[in-house]
Amino acid sequence: MRIPAALLVVSLTCALLAVAAGGVVAAPNDRSVALDGSAASESLQTVQETDDVNESVRQTLQIQLTGDGHAEWTVTTEYELEDEGDQEAFEQLVEDLRDGDDDDVGYSADTFRPYATEASAATGRDMEIRDETWDGTVEDDTGTLRLSFTWTNFAAVDGDRTELGDVFQTTDDETWLPDLNDEQRLIIIAPDGYAVDGFSLDTPPDDGFEDRTAQWTGPVTFGANDIRITYVQTGGSQPPGTGSNGLSSMALIGGGVGVLLLVALVAAVLLVNRPEKRDQVESALPGAVTGIGSQDEESVADLPPNEESKQAGEEPVMTDSSDDATEEEVDPELLSDEERVLRLIEQNGGRMKQANIVTETGWSNAKVSQLLSAMDEEDRINKLRIGRENLISLPDQDPADPEP
Repeated sequence: MRIPAALLVVSLTCALLAVAAGGVVAAPNDRSVALDGSAASESLQTVQETDDVNESVRQTLQIQLTGDGHAEWTVTTEYELEDEGDQEAFEQLVEDLRDGDDDDVGYSADTFRPYATEASAATGRDMEIRDETWDGTVEDDTGTLRLSFTWTNFAAVDGDRTELGDVFQTTDDETWLPDLNDEQRLIIIAPDGYAVDGFSLDTPPDDGFEDRTAQWTGPVTFGANDIRITYVQTGGSQPPGTGSNGLSSMALIGGGVGVLLLVALVAAVLLVNRPEKRDQVESALPGAVTGIGSQDEESVADLPPNEESKQAGEEPVMTDSSDDATEEEVDPELLSDEERVLRLIEQNGGRMKQANIVTETGWSNAKVSQLLSAMDEEDRINKLRIGRENLISLPDQDPADPEP
């Protein structure tokens, strides 16, 4: 099906504005899609989608930090082109953008300036979006559109140390990057010649710090202080205090989730999954999140007997010095995170909404999301996506049954 040039532009616009707003709201064809941003975002128009629009769009938002605290951004939108007509329309769009005509595409570096203004007010650092350029290519049946610009003073610099984190805050202690949906990925790339000196990550990266890169695959939510990374200038590729395996000798602690992470990278990428045709889009496609676990890393030898059994893959046995003690009398603080979740689900008839687990535990959305993903991979729970909600159930429960 051929995509008219105007509709191609609308689809690309819709895709990026969804990223800038911090999430994607999908709806069936022939309906308007409202993209709600944070207080820092611009007022975003409602975009009309039609049956002629191919909704298979892939996005990447990459931020490469520099030694002076600036960040080089590259926003990439990939679009599936079905025939020569689509390719011609896309190539004309790229040519117009290179000539400085971005009125039709509907987004530009201006889309990010409200975020820079808000972050500047929150951090006290002067920030500017500058050096905007456009580029695009066609390879096989995929058109790739790239918007590049520099965001100045993105990170704080103090001598040979660079700190990333406060830039994601707003003046009301919220964040302009609140979440990734299940079709997005965030990647952070460190400055050249710098290594990780410390960090606090309430939501750990998928694979730790690997090849100077950290990435988060949605669905995942971020708080205002969830990403805090400190870099130190080394002048070499391997930081001081590391062995042959490249792991820092310092204790690496990430917001209650114990992880050993490889050193060195900071930047941000939002990636929509490989394009796939859909007749109707009623909710975001489910995505797989690599579970990293939620327990602080401890030596098994240092754990109490019940924790030791859990590490070995056995079901923990609750014990109490009193013969009259019951499971209900066990202090929840003595349970592991996984045990608390299982206990909570059991008390609610074997099924709970993820949002209710967040409310009951008082944990962050990010922590609960990562914990449930890890438990799902271990077959300790089942996750069922219903619209924009996750329904969590015990393995012996049928998620399709009515909720108790």
